[in-house]
Amino acid sequence: MMSRKQKYRRAKRMIYRIITLLFAAVVFGFSAGNLIKKDREYSETENRMLEQKPSVSISGIADGSYMEKYETYQADQFAGRDTWMEIKTGMELLLGKRESNGVFLGEDGVLMEELSDDSGKNVAENLEEINNFAARNEGINFYFLLAPNAAQVWKEKLPAFAVTEDQEKQFAGVQQELSESIQWVDALGVLQEHKDEEIYYHTDHHWTSLAASYVFEGLRDVMQLDETYITPLKPYAVTNDFQGTLSAKSGYERRAKETIYAYLPEDGQDTGLVVYDVEAGEKTASLYHTDKLNERDKYGVFLGGNSPLLDIQTVSDSQRKLLIFKDSYANCMIPFLVSSFRQIEVVDPRYYYGDVQTLIEENDITDVLFLYNGNTFFTDNSLSGVLKE
Repeated sequence: MMSRKQKYRRAKRMIYRIITLLFAAVVFGFSAGNLIKKDREYSETENRMLEQKPSVSISGIADGSYMEKYETYQADQFAGRDTWMEIKTGMELLLGKRESNGVFLGEDGVLMEELSDDSGKNVAENLEEINNFAARNEGINFYFLLAPNAAQVWKEKLPAFAVTEDQEKQFAGVQQELSESIQWVDALGVLQEHKDEEIYYHTDHHWTSLAASYVFEGLRDVMQLDETYITPLKPYAVTNDFQGTLSAKSGYERRAKETIYAYLPEDGQDTGLVVYDVEAGEKTASLYHTDKLNERDKYGVFLGGNSPLLDIQTVSDSQRKLLIFKDSYANCMIPFLVSSFRQIEVVDPRYYYGDVQTLIEENDITDVLFLYNGNTFFTDNSLSGVLKE
């Protein structure tokens, strides 16, 4: 007959065996899963392309790049990756962490991108070339609109002890460096007046169409747009199923869904214009691409996403013609501008390789607008190259 001590030892050994077997089963299961499953090219959850298995090369092994790519490939293609990421994020939240991959989880579940530093050489180069570009085109009206990011306007929603940049100071520095011939549009001041409204998405880094509508009022005054040409617009909900890139990037709020509003004339139609995507060679009669609402990144409903060059022809009686240098924040602003200009050329310098001076001369451009959000402008390395003579 076994003693109490012997029974305890036997039970303990049994528990260790069970734990070992379970651990081995988990390891075997994931190893088998990694061997069996097909590699994915794209992660819907993270909204990004996944690393594919790298090719072996002597140079890659020698400089270490092969192993770096292979480690990234293993991490991206790991079986059950999405589930494990969700578990990891949940554990970090329990431990009090409120930041992941440069994204803050703020009050009311608001996700806010960390604000970028403005001390890089790209900022100085961009501002220099903007001033030079304006000087070469003296007969044209120039405007500069720098949109603040959510972490600036909604800074009271940031988690406790979060540290980030001060865009109010950064924007003041940009304004000071701009030539006097370039008129400043105070988007920060406008949005601070409406900070208690839904002016940013909770899961995405973009401002909402509501924010763009408020800033347009300030832009309209600075550009001295003729009121008789401006068509009143009203918001229409185009989807209630939007989940933005910050949720994908951080792992937070993965079940949150938001509404995207499109601003259209009161009859709900935005006819009377032709949008020509020059690189794709495609023409449409709308600023909105509803097919994008079936994709992961539904913000692409505005203009279909980002293209190198769009040529927008309108039926406005205005004779003014606008050239916009922009990032994706401009995509939901353009619907407010089309009734005030006969033509709008939309250039995204991140993808454009044409000659902008030729673009100006061939289209008789009368006005130029730079429209960026602060984070993109302070990290952009393409604008100065596009503007150089």
